[in-house]
Amino acid sequence: MAAKTSRGSSEHFERTSLSWILLVTFFIGLFTVIVVTPDVIRSRGTVLMYLVDNHAGSLLVIYILWWMIHVGEGLYSISLCRQKAITGMAMAKWGIQTFLIGYPSLKLLIAYQPQKVKRT
Repeated sequence: MAAKTSRGSSEHFERTSLSWILLVTFFIGLFTVIVVTPDVIRSRGTVLMYLVDNHAGSLLVIYILWWMIHVGEGLYSISLCRQKAITGMAMAKWGIQTFLIGYPSLKLLIAYQPQKVKRT
């Protein structure tokens, strides 16, 4: 998957598995609906209704922290890309994917070990 450009920089990118993408997207969407439009949830289920009615403040704090953590993970992934000589669109893809999906993407990037270029 990794391609070398003429300057020796890596264009390595790995997509997170579809199961992680679907799982995280579902829960992010559900949590966003619970926090942003709680009236939609009130008619859906007793557990979600209980959370919206009795813990709205806590849900908002958790939601904001979730976004802050994902922003931090996205920025850290860009920093890791620079350390591992991943540049260009690959770096942008890692940053966006890690911002949206989080740790499953970051775990792939941390595990990636670029091949050492031997000088002759």
